Amino acid sequence: MPFDVGDKVVYPHHGAAVIERREMKFAFGEEKEYLVLRLAYGDLILSVPTDNTDEVGLRDVINDEEVEEVFAVLRKKEARMPTNWSRRFKNHVEKLKSGGTCRCARRTRACRRARSACWPRLARSWCPSSPLPSTSPRKRPRPSSTKRWPDPPDPAAMAPTVWCIVVAAGSGTRFDPVRLKQHETLGDARVQDVAMDAARSVASGVVLVTLPEFAGDPDPRADVVVAGGATRSASVRCGLAAVPDGCDIVVVHDGARPVAGAPLFEAVVAAVAAGADAAVPGVAVADTIKRVEDGHVVETVPRDDLVAVQTPQAFRSEALRAAHATGGEASDDAALVEAAGGLVVVVPGDPDNLKITTKADLSLAWTRLQRARA
Repeated sequence: MPFDVGDKVVYPHHGAAVIERREMKFAFGEEKEYLVLRLAYGDLILSVPTDNTDEVGLRDVINDEEVEEVFAVLRKKEARMPTNWSRRFKNHVEKLKSGGTCRCARRTRACRRARSACWPRLARSWCPSSPLPSTSPRKRPRPSSTKRWPDPPDPAAMAPTVWCIVVAAGSGTRFDPVRLKQHETLGDARVQDVAMDAARSVASGVVLVTLPEFAGDPDPRADVVVAGGATRSASVRCGLAAVPDGCDIVVVHDGARPVAGAPLFEAVVAAVAAGADAAVPGVAVADTIKRVEDGHVVETVPRDDLVAVQTPQAFRSEALRAAHATGGEASDDAALVEAAGGLVVVVPGDPDNLKITTKADLSLAWTRLQRARA
């Protein structure tokens, strides 16, 4: 569906927005046109690829003429208006159908909350789908006729299903030409084992993405073990293929970040459960950042709006799968979701959450891990 600047639209999970402008951006070596949206609530700005609006679910809102059409049907004079509440409700539904605006019929259900003129004392606890209330005096029920109300829903059953992909398929040549940093030990567990244990704090299932030579070895901490690809993004796609379709939230975590604790996992999952497409932990940049070309400084980048992004990163399952369906490459998965027009939010990161790159990082990680466990 084509959209124009100034159109009012609905963006799934985020509500109403206005298209402010069109702009061209480079994403993964390709120039694409984006629609820039300003959300009605929260003053957030989103960019959606013009050729991807159908996939993300961007749609028109009902216009003033359509709203007036609904009210015109409801205001239509009737020769006789039923006095019974449920019949009035049914009458409104039939009028909506006759006016060709069936899609708005559900709106009339809001009037169920109104108190009935027929049963002013009983309507507060009665709805049209219930049997007609009795007008006889209240009697103490017999023990044999006492109804047992259903148990309240289990909060655990209502929580989103979360799986975590722990990526440990890199060769890590900067750490050691032969030894794998993810297989180094911290106390009595390997680096990737500590990362998987932390993932279990929020995840009902863990996928371990490892080097092909270890893919056939079962791991007691993982539900599934798969071989990684040639790049990090390819490895994540291998892990994503093993995540069940019914999963709501997918967390991606580096197997070389063993210090990330349960609170960090919980924070990114909660942000996605609250409506974001993706959530990443970020820490403020302390050093001065300069842009360099051919060994010469060409720009000093203001650092006020910069953050260093870590893992774990959480995603709506549909958003992550759609972003990876293009086969794109990026240094992290949030960049792919961002390029697809998704809303990526930042939660406070942990300065201790380092990624092991050199041998010196290994001893530093062990020190920080011991301090966190104390």
